[in-house]
Amino acid sequence: YLITNWHVVREASNGALIVFANGTQAQGRILKTDKDWDLAVVQIPAPAIEPLSISSTVPQVGEQLWIAGYGSGEFLLQAGLCSQYLAPYPDWPLEL
Repeated sequence: YLITNWHVVREASNGALIVFANGTQAQGRILKTDKDWDLAVVQIPAPAIEPLSISSTVPQVGEQLWIAGYGSGEFLLQAGLCSQYLAPYPDWPLEL
């Protein structure tokens, strides 16, 4: 499974083509999206690369975070400090 943002797949009607950094491609099937939280889960065949681990702890305010992606069509890597947690709406909990 691949976790991405809803805005990345919002216009995909017949799944999504996933392209990995090593050039490997896979056709993905969008299983679930959540526009409010800007999240999507895509099912893909097992890729020929090692998956990344998801942290078992929540980043704390002041800790360094890294964001990577292809937002503009080119690979981007940004770093910064976790400053706060926000929910999509004021009365929603901060936890997913």
